[in-house]
Amino acid sequence: MMRAQFCEKTTIIVRHHFFCNFYCLIHHPWLNHDQQLNDGSAIIMRKLTEMRRQMYTPAGCCFGMVSQFLRCWRFLKLPSAFKQNEFLANSPVRLDIFAVGTIPAHNSIMDPGVLAEIERLCSIADQKDEDAAFLVFDLSETVERVKNWKLAMPRVDPYYAIKCNNDPLLLRTLAALNFGFDCSSKAEMDMIINLGVPPDRILYANTCKGFSHLRHAAHLNVSLMTFDSEEELLKIKQTFPTAKLLIRLRVKQSSAKIPTTDTSGCEERDVPALLEAALIHNLSVVGVSFHIGSLVQDPNDFATAIKMCGQVFEIAERKGILMDILDIGGGFPGSKSSQDLFAAIAVSVNKAIDTHFPPDGQFQIIAEPGRCIVTTAFTLCSSIIGKKERYVDNDTEIMYIINEGVYGLFVHTIFHSDETKPTPKTLLPGVELKPSSIWGQSCDPVDLIVKRSMIPELKVGDWLLIEEMGAYTTSCASTYCGFEKTEVKYIVSQETL
Repeated sequence: MMRAQFCEKTTIIVRHHFFCNFYCLIHHPWLNHDQQLNDGSAIIMRKLTEMRRQMYTPAGCCFGMVSQFLRCWRFLKLPSAFKQNEFLANSPVRLDIFAVGTIPAHNSIMDPGVLAEIERLCSIADQKDEDAAFLVFDLSETVERVKNWKLAMPRVDPYYAIKCNNDPLLLRTLAALNFGFDCSSKAEMDMIINLGVPPDRILYANTCKGFSHLRHAAHLNVSLMTFDSEEELLKIKQTFPTAKLLIRLRVKQSSAKIPTTDTSGCEERDVPALLEAALIHNLSVVGVSFHIGSLVQDPNDFATAIKMCGQVFEIAERKGILMDILDIGGGFPGSKSSQDLFAAIAVSVNKAIDTHFPPDGQFQIIAEPGRCIVTTAFTLCSSIIGKKERYVDNDTEIMYIINEGVYGLFVHTIFHSDETKPTPKTLLPGVELKPSSIWGQSCDPVDLIVKRSMIPELKVGDWLLIEEMGAYTTSCASTYCGFEKTEVKYIVSQETL
C-alpha cells in the first residue's frame, strides 16, 4: 500500500474500493465563508459545472419518456464522458493512488468505504501527533440526498436553506446541481451571488428585513421575498417596489419537534387585508409561503397546510391577483432513521399539490430543505482529551471529555432541543460496552454532549466518531474560550463525479 503524501494546500487522493473509485479531497479548514476556495477544489467545481451543462443536453437525458422523470434525470444524470485521466492531468496538486480492502463498519451503519477513509485520516493525525477534531464531509452523500429529493418530489424545486450549513464546497456543489437558495441576510445573498447563481434562483425568506438588507437585495435584484405584515410591505414599497412577494402563512398546529413561533407568518384571517394593502401600495404578490417547523412528525401536516394555501390562492384570485408560486417551506427530516418518514411526507406532499395545484405548468412549487440535504453527509472525528470515573445511580460511569462541545458543533442540542442526540461510534471493535457520558472541552457545567451511551472503554488519545453532524453545527458554532472552529475535510466518490 502506498501512503498518501500531503502538500501544504490541497491533496486529492484516488483509491480503489469495491467496484468504484473515490476521489478524496482533504483541505485545510474554511473558517470564514468569505475565504476563497483554492485551486484544487475550484477544479472539482469547474468539472461539476461542466457536467451540469451536459446534463441539460438531450444526450444526458435517457431515463424515460415521462416528463417528470426526464426532469429528475436532467437534474441528476452524470455523463459517462467524464474521463478520470483528464481530471488527474489537469489537477495542479500532488496526486497519490493507493488501494484499500474492505474494513468492517463495526457498530456503525456508515458506508465501509467512508469509514475506511475516516480511519485513514485519524491514523495520519496520530502519526503527526495532531489531536484536533475534524469533520468529514462526504459529498457523495449529499448528492445522493439530492437524487432522493428529486425522485420523491419531482414537482418541488428545492431552495436550500443556507443557515443550516453554509460550507463553501457544499454551496458550490448545490449551485452546480441547479439548486435554488433560501437566504436570510445580505451576507447569505452575497455568498450565493458570488458563486455565479442568478438572482432569480434566490428566495429572500425573511419576513422581518432590515432596511440595509432590503436595499442590498434590490441592488442584487433578488426580487423574490416573503412578507407577513403591512409594516413589512411599507418597507418593501420604500426600498424595493418591484419585488415579487410571497405572503407567509402561520401554521398554528403541527407535529414539528421545533415548531415555528408567532414571530413569523400571518394568520389566515389576516390574508384579505394584507392582499388589499399590497394592491393599494401597487406591490406584486406572486404566491404563498408557509413553514410548519423543523423535524415534522406527521406527514398530514403538509397536506393540511397546502390545502390552506389553495384557499388563499382563491381569495387572491377573487381580488384580481393571479399567483403562481407555492412555497411549502422546510421541516423535512434528515437522519438515516427517518427516511421512511421522509418518504411518507413526500407522498403526502405530492398528493396535496396535485389536488390543489394541478400539474398543468401553471404553478411553480418550491421548498426550503436544509436538514434532509446535509445531516448525514458530515461525520465528526473527535479525540478524547480527558477521562474520569464517577458514580451515577449506584453504577460506575465513565466520563469522556472530547475536543468539541455545546459552544461549538453541538450548540444545536441546546438551542433547538430537538431530541436528536449524537450517537458515538468507536473505531475500535470493543467487546464490553460500558455506561459512558461525553462532555465538551470548555469544562462548563452545561457542556454535556451525550448524557448516557453504551460504548467500549476508550483511553485518552482515542478517536470517537459522531455521525449526522451536518445540520446547524458549523453554521452555529462559536469560538468560546478561544477554541478554534473545527476544520472540514472533503471526500467524494468517482461514481458521484
